[in-house]
Amino acid sequence: YGVTLGGLIEIALLMVAQTIKAKKQFDTLQRDKIILMEESRFLSIDQVVSNIVHQWKQPLTQLGTSVTLMETFINHNENDAIKQIKSELPKVNFSIDLMKNTLEEFSSGNNKSIEKAPFFPLENVQSILNILHTKIILFNVTVGLNIDKELQIVSYEHIFSNIMMNFIDNSLDQFHNQKTNLIEIDIKENWQSYIIRYTDNAGGITLSPIEQVFEYRVTTKEDTKTHGRGLAMVKMLVEDRLNGTIGVKNTNDGVEFLIVLKKEI
Repeated sequence: YGVTLGGLIEIALLMVAQTIKAKKQFDTLQRDKIILMEESRFLSIDQVVSNIVHQWKQPLTQLGTSVTLMETFINHNENDAIKQIKSELPKVNFSIDLMKNTLEEFSSGNNKSIEKAPFFPLENVQSILNILHTKIILFNVTVGLNIDKELQIVSYEHIFSNIMMNFIDNSLDQFHNQKTNLIEIDIKENWQSYIIRYTDNAGGITLSPIEQVFEYRVTTKEDTKTHGRGLAMVKMLVEDRLNGTIGVKNTNDGVEFLIVLKKEI
């Protein structure tokens, strides 16, 4: 009996020890899970803020340029000041709207308050070219637009703006002092989709496989701290928000991006 009782006590103590060990492991797992969730939350916040900063870069630059121009005309050429201010106001309004909608988009995730609506892509792209006008002139770039002025896309206009601005700004950063710097934007539609083709002759993408260009923190530029988000963000916006597909390939002298957006039937 003594042996049996001793065995039972030993088993009981072993079970208690196992229970305590399991409880500690469970508590540790729960604590690690909470820490991981907190870290994930802060990383998500950091990513959202970084994305907003990235997308605000060009609109803020345009706002600063417009304000400087208006101040200059007011101080040195009052007779033409009103005319020049009126010419700058559409650029200012477009930049502010783009920043406002971008903030709502990234701060609220899939924000249901932002609805899809019809817009003219030709007018949209021309507004973006106005924002980047100084940079386009500086790099002696010719932009060809093959977009029907009557064509309308039913989607999120501010997301389309951000995608086009990323493409154009990336090309401008890659152009060198060659005689002919070209960007071409071609937008067509068929019965089921909108087809957006963007090409340049800035030398192409050196990454292999080329699809790496859509990954975060992957960039062909020297400054990896401030670059490496744009095209990853473009892919996310196209696939997650616009329900489309995006592809990329090198051409003889540059790169081609192809976006296909499904129409809502």
